[in-house]
Amino acid sequence: MNRMILNLYWRWWWIYAPAMLILGTVAGCSVNSKSGQQVFSSLMLQAAVFTGCFTLSMDLQRGIARALLALPLTAKQIGKTAWIAGVLIPSVALAIVVTMGVTIGAMVKHQPVEHPGFYALLWLLCASWQGASFYLLSEMNPANARSVRGMVAGALWGLSFAGCFWLAQVIRMDEPSLPLLGAIGIGVLLSLLGWLRAEDLILQRVSFRQGAQIGNAKPGQFHAPSGFGGVPFLWQTLVVRVFYMMLLIAAYFILMQVIFGAMKRVPLTPEKLANAISPSLVSFGYMFTFFWLLMPMLMSLRSLRSLPISTPQLAATLVFFPVVTNLAMAGALALTCHTPVVLFKMFPVSALFALTVPLILRSGGGMAMFALSVFLVMAGYTTTEIIGLKIPMNSMTACVSLLIVFISWLLACRELQRSSRAYQFRMPTTTGMGWR
Repeated sequence: MNRMILNLYWRWWWIYAPAMLILGTVAGCSVNSKSGQQVFSSLMLQAAVFTGCFTLSMDLQRGIARALLALPLTAKQIGKTAWIAGVLIPSVALAIVVTMGVTIGAMVKHQPVEHPGFYALLWLLCASWQGASFYLLSEMNPANARSVRGMVAGALWGLSFAGCFWLAQVIRMDEPSLPLLGAIGIGVLLSLLGWLRAEDLILQRVSFRQGAQIGNAKPGQFHAPSGFGGVPFLWQTLVVRVFYMMLLIAAYFILMQVIFGAMKRVPLTPEKLANAISPSLVSFGYMFTFFWLLMPMLMSLRSLRSLPISTPQLAATLVFFPVVTNLAMAGALALTCHTPVVLFKMFPVSALFALTVPLILRSGGGMAMFALSVFLVMAGYTTTEIIGLKIPMNSMTACVSLLIVFISWLLACRELQRSSRAYQFRMPTTTGMGWR
């Protein structure tokens, strides 16, 4: 069982190591800082989501349960080991990293920690959150995919990824309030249920047969006019996908902020709404465009290259479409709330986003470059917004960012013309993201 746990963390180090490094740094900078603690609480809840059962769910989707049953271990032993690897060890790691970060931060600032209970309560919430995620994962087995129980578990699982951005704003972490204790209690209860259902987590995925549901699915057809295809079809598909993506993200953030403002009985002006949404819009919008727009195109680069499309057009599609998506989303929010600073904040992040394209094309993908690309933008945004290295958000920042985007496009053209690695794209895991 020890080798199973070590194998899990060895294969997913590119998520755990950068996440813990960023979390420890932000924890040290949040000591005795109200704004820093608010951002840190949101970041720690995100770390609890993506360093817990997320990696375990990815392995289960790849069929690791069947492979593990070939070992001289029972399903109960494998399930309990999965609970330890997905809940217990990440919770202990979060406690150690946060304690070290806060201790070092207090030593650097030469100040005692004023509210140590804030970090303790936040850790309890994150640990219970990870245990609840394991229980939801045990309910999301393929055999129950169409049952009410499975659909509710799947919906709660999906909401847990977005809910981490807002839970810290609704529940106060500096005192043991009733909502906070209630959330921790529910999480602890679901953690215990997850421990009891650990064996079912393996057995339900081993006994399921995918062939039983093949006949129920009907192939879809795309009704397009005769002769329509190539570059126009590609760009139209991207525009439609981007439109729905922007609409979904913006509607979710605005709705949740309005609901939480009503719960706190705080009137929300357009400026306050924009300032509250912009941090999550930058980080969450970037993740959406990276995973659901850029990565499918990179995975299908050989198919795209076979279209009657020139190299500059293909490079522009890879670089400009994700950048335009982020800028259009921020621009719509800036026009609606009359706060241009939201748009200017997106320019540096979009420039870093554009730099990831030639880097990925240069290396041909892979685990290390995938991790670097994801955390490059997130670490850059975290540095400018949390640590205090503020970048002046004005027209000069926008011009420099656009220049970086243009240079990224030139580098992408060069890699597409001179390197064959760009067409040998390697994903670190099989995530099911294809070109459709």
